[in-house]
Amino acid sequence: MFFHPKLDAASRQRLMDEATDPSNAGKAWRPGRPLAEAQNAHYSNKPGEMLAALQGDFNFLEADFRMEGLFRRLPVVDRWREPVAAHDTFESDGLTLGEWLEVGAASERGLKIDIKQAAAIPKIIAEVKKRNIHDQRLIFNADIQQGPGGPSRFKLLNGRLFQDLTTDLGDLKRIRAAFPNATISIGAYTGKQPPGTTYADKHLDRFTEIADEVGGPFQFALRAEFVDAATVARLKPHGQVAIWNDPSSFSPPDIDAEIRRLRALGVDGMIDLRQA
Repeated sequence: MFFHPKLDAASRQRLMDEATDPSNAGKAWRPGRPLAEAQNAHYSNKPGEMLAALQGDFNFLEADFRMEGLFRRLPVVDRWREPVAAHDTFESDGLTLGEWLEVGAASERGLKIDIKQAAAIPKIIAEVKKRNIHDQRLIFNADIQQGPGGPSRFKLLNGRLFQDLTTDLGDLKRIRAAFPNATISIGAYTGKQPPGTTYADKHLDRFTEIADEVGGPFQFALRAEFVDAATVARLKPHGQVAIWNDPSSFSPPDIDAEIRRLRALGVDGMIDLRQA
């Protein structure tokens, strides 16, 4: 590792003990299960978050990955750096991808890899391939376009130039070639918007174009408050529809009731809702 400290032996052992505890066997994700049955631990980036996720009633673990050092692909340097779990660029206390995969694979749960920086994709593919994890335990998620309330074009352009940030069609095709039966999940950069905001036709067109070209198991990760029946109906012929929320802008008082409402709209993928 180039920048990132290694997990200490005691912390690693504690996580591995929890991951392989026989009492957690019922939380394993078996290939063939529908993603509608997934119970996702939205954060397992840090050792404490991973421990809580393993102890919780979750059959899927999610973490966010960037290249340590944050900057774009640099072949001369990339040999010595690796993906690390970090939702935001300033975070430096997450697990490395290798550490996270070791624990996640041992837990037998589903693994959702949220790609925050496209520069990490070659290393992600190589590291996951080494683990021999069944494709149907894997979800690779990435934002591929600007959505409602997303960052400015200038900010996105800078992110692409200096951090190799946004995942593109070529990246997704490389993931599909490496993992033919894994689920690829795509979303958009979004932010808080006025009530009644929905995804525009241009967003839905781009989603469906990419899903059709990449092929294989596909999921559209949509921000909860922007979803209506028409959006779901537009996307479902091309892949499963999944839901996530940012509790700072949408925090349903009754999560079970909200899940029932979303299922009634036709949502058939993973629903990952959190409360503020």
